[in-house]
Amino acid sequence: MDQPDDTSDHPLSFDGLSEFLEVPGESESPVLAAGTRVGDVTLGHLLGEGGMGRVYEGYQDSPQRTVAVKLVRSGILSASAAKRFHMEAQILGRLSHPGIARIYSAGIETLAGGPVPYFVMELVDAARPLTTFAFERNLTTRERVTLFQQVAAAIAHGHQRGIVHRDLKPSNILVDSTGQPKIIDFGVARSTDGDVALTTMHTDVGQLVGTLQYMSPEQFSGNVDELDLRADVYSLGVVLYELLTGSLPYNIQNRPLHEAARVVIETDPPFLSSVSSRLRGDLTTIVATCLD
Repeated sequence: MDQPDDTSDHPLSFDGLSEFLEVPGESESPVLAAGTRVGDVTLGHLLGEGGMGRVYEGYQDSPQRTVAVKLVRSGILSASAAKRFHMEAQILGRLSHPGIARIYSAGIETLAGGPVPYFVMELVDAARPLTTFAFERNLTTRERVTLFQQVAAAIAHGHQRGIVHRDLKPSNILVDSTGQPKIIDFGVARSTDGDVALTTMHTDVGQLVGTLQYMSPEQFSGNVDELDLRADVYSLGVVLYELLTGSLPYNIQNRPLHEAARVVIETDPPFLSSVSSRLRGDLTTIVATCLD
């Protein structure tokens, strides 16, 4: 088993986490202006946002480099999770694999509205979501499988160190300008109590957000502390199904949460071979095993 490299060149800072208290969630905090300071980083423009927070481009002082900064939405990190955040964020910072975007540091910054947890991460150059990259490049089935093998190897690296991603989906599996897949947000959902946020934030009258389409049946139960690496295996199966067919194994868009949960838990998705005859054999077996 390979060992993580020395992280002394990437010191982690978690000042103030032990004093963090849960704050009420905001209806919608404003986008921060370029030039705002978060730790030793100066924020640039907004890169994107999701259920857990916003991601900005940033410029770190030392070492000088361009980074990505994820600001977690207020209220996601509960008081009971503060110590766990402190411990687990340090573990995440020690993950070292070419297929995993590095977490350089983490901490809390007092911004408008109160204390906000943040992660300073590796910025993936010319990032494209895995499925978008494959379809834009018109990759063959063999090329898609080869690309996905790199993703699986990166996930295995985290699993060997006891870290479950818990939010695998194409937008968290980016491909850089060289064609190297980079998994982002590895373990962040666990560190910030984000599983609950993923099922509740940005919903309208009980309608589903996209992330839930990749969640394992166990995650719908709410017993998130009991999740293990099998949850990631399930999500990988969903992503591989979409990567190969262009569609998801379950059609649960625009369904209430309870109905979506019933579909995922009680029904079997169509086999790959029923979608395309060219996907028979081992590929069908592998994806069906992941989703079992």
